[in-house]
Amino acid sequence: MLNGIVAPMYFKDKEQADKFIGKKVNDKVVFNPWKTCEGNAAELSSMLGVDKDKAADIKGDFEMSISEIIVVRPAELNQELFDNVLGKDKAKNEEEYRNGVKEMIARELARNSEMLFRVDVEKAMMAKYGDMELPAEVLKKWLVRRNEGVTAENVDAEYVKMEPSLKWQLVKERLADICQVKIEEQDLINHAKMIARAQFAQYGMTNMDDDTLTDYARRILADKNYRPRIVEEVGDVKLFDALKDKITVDNKTVSLDEFKEIATKE
Repeated sequence: MLNGIVAPMYFKDKEQADKFIGKKVNDKVVFNPWKTCEGNAAELSSMLGVDKDKAADIKGDFEMSISEIIVVRPAELNQELFDNVLGKDKAKNEEEYRNGVKEMIARELARNSEMLFRVDVEKAMMAKYGDMELPAEVLKKWLVRRNEGVTAENVDAEYVKMEPSLKWQLVKERLADICQVKIEEQDLINHAKMIARAQFAQYGMTNMDDDTLTDYARRILADKNYRPRIVEEVGDVKLFDALKDKITVDNKTVSLDEFKEIATKE
């Protein structure tokens, strides 16, 4: 079972959108997510709460049970909008509001810098500690048992592709032990709320109350397929934050085009 948010008014396929007309809470709708966005992996990933690399292969019909209906209307450019988007009294006029939105965008772009930092750390750590011998034959047997599509005939090729990530996982776990990284349940809830907030925002719903976000976050964490992904994401955030406290970071301000050039080289 998957938890997701759909916005039929943004569907690219009218036939799929029409299936939701007149539906009420607790009604069920059979629709095709792939057709709603013409197979866009990013939109499918957000809609269904699955990894982007798997989303593009999801082309079948889904049955959705409607648990909540949220009505969306265009917001007026007034104090209520300013407070809902930026927080109470963060902006008093349109100019302050637009500056606040620019700062929000800057924070989003900061994630790109964070990803580049992680790539650099991984390269440095693997160069120093990644030259290790793994029990290849044992791991190949494990891959065959645990992964559909991996057989005795193709396991050698699959192992070659997976070996770097296996080594990096071991290095990460050792670094986490050294940095004493601990993951609490509240950490997971907070991260799941962030995911929920981003999913709502994708459909223009930027002022969701905390109770709704928390409830949706708990539903995400209840998904046994989704929870391990969140645990790993939270662990990575805590690990790289801890590493920043232990190393010297040389910050540099660059333009977006310069950043793209640097990222391309990485």
